[in-house]
Amino acid sequence: MIIFIFIFIFTIGIIVSVSLFCSSKSEKFKNTNLRKFIKKYVIPYKLENISLKRYGVDGDGGYILSPELLKDIDVIYCYGVMEEDIISCSLAKALDVMVYQYDCFSKNTPTCSDTKNQKFIRECAGKQYETRGEEGYVFNTVENHVTQNNDNDKKILMLMDIEGSEYEVIINMPVKILKQIVQLQLEIHWFFDDQRGGVGSNGSGATKRILKERPSPQYFKKLIKKMLMTHYIAHVHCNNFTCADNPHGPKSYYNIPCDVIEILFINKNYTKKTSEKLTLPLIIDQPNQPAWKDCSWTFD
Repeated sequence: MIIFIFIFIFTIGIIVSVSLFCSSKSEKFKNTNLRKFIKKYVIPYKLENISLKRYGVDGDGGYILSPELLKDIDVIYCYGVMEEDIISCSLAKALDVMVYQYDCFSKNTPTCSDTKNQKFIRECAGKQYETRGEEGYVFNTVENHVTQNNDNDKKILMLMDIEGSEYEVIINMPVKILKQIVQLQLEIHWFFDDQRGGVGSNGSGATKRILKERPSPQYFKKLIKKMLMTHYIAHVHCNNFTCADNPHGPKSYYNIPCDVIEILFINKNYTKKTSEKLTLPLIIDQPNQPAWKDCSWTFD
């Protein structure tokens, strides 16, 4: 009987060890493939007649844009504003254009003292019009928003930081809307692991509970390929809240430096890509959390 128990425990141990080994190999293979995809598709190149400038506040809340293309903007759409939206308010004033701000989690209308060309709508961007969660959060499509505002022929500057909802939004966005977007500054969240996220104070926990497409390498690839149909990648910056060696960072990424990135997409109709890769980080880049060191989106 004792020998039987010993054999049983020994067999279970072997099965568990093999399972863990195979899982580890599978995880490493998945991450290696993701790194190869990033090196092929998610590396910024210098664009003809395009320079880059940082706008907004220091730290979290400032973004890189092309100043040359701001003059072509007719309207600003900002998704994920909560109760403060300094960057789109200041840009709306400087460009004398309307800014539409969308956030279904914000209980108060964000102040916009710099301009009166402001309209806040308590809706989030999603793949379709619907309410989600017990709280009844309202989601709607970017296409519906643009149509409701009579902006179907307008040139759009879009800022989007929506805590993981960007996958369903971009993947399902009609190409005709993408073609209207001159510049898109997009924060892409947790593309490596759908169990991360929800660590911030800006509604990310609530967002994570009601996502239609949870973050994953698969959806990350779909999003990137969708955007590359109409846009070039002009700049990439790691949100250093998720740099691998920072408190909220991932344990290991197989040399992928972070899992939340800010990407500037620029419409292909306004420039051409050169053969020169952009050297990162730029001198104008800043860490989102000043108390922690930044990490660079480099894959040499």
